[in-house]
Amino acid sequence: MRFPLVVLLLGIAVLACDGAQTQPSPGRQVSVLFIGNSLTYANDLPGMVAALAARSGDAVVQTSVSLPNYSLADHWNDGRAVQEISQGGWDIVVLQQGPSSLPASRVELVFDAKRFAVEAARVGARVALFSVWPSSDRLAFFDDVSASYAAAAGFDGRTSVSRR
Repeated sequence: MRFPLVVLLLGIAVLACDGAQTQPSPGRQVSVLFIGNSLTYANDLPGMVAALAARSGDAVVQTSVSLPNYSLADHWNDGRAVQEISQGGWDIVVLQQGPSSLPASRVELVFDAKRFAVEAARVGARVALFSVWPSSDRLAFFDDVSASYAAAAGFDGRTSVSRR
């Protein structure tokens, strides 16, 4: 059975921000920018996604801006991730930060995901969120993590962002 590229991303708990799923044609090449922390780079998530896509006949051209212990706010303030987005050529920009189970962390995740979604939309890219998991001693907060990433995924990048 052939899996579309978006399903491969969803298999690693990625949520597409506007909820739309596309069915790539065989042999499709997709350019993906990963923005995250060690949960993105430690096990080479970009490479794993590219390898899974290759098995189904698709190609993922990927770049990563991932730094240890960085949140999306850290990436925004650092500027390298925004600069990479602005160069264009991306189909998908994958955003990842820590579990974000606390209410304040959820607010920040939603706000920063929106800021990045606006930048991605400017260059014709869609945003996906790589939803991470809480540590084993915080598994009781798994639903909170899921709710945080679902809230952040509810933004399409076509409207302005304001902090509330």
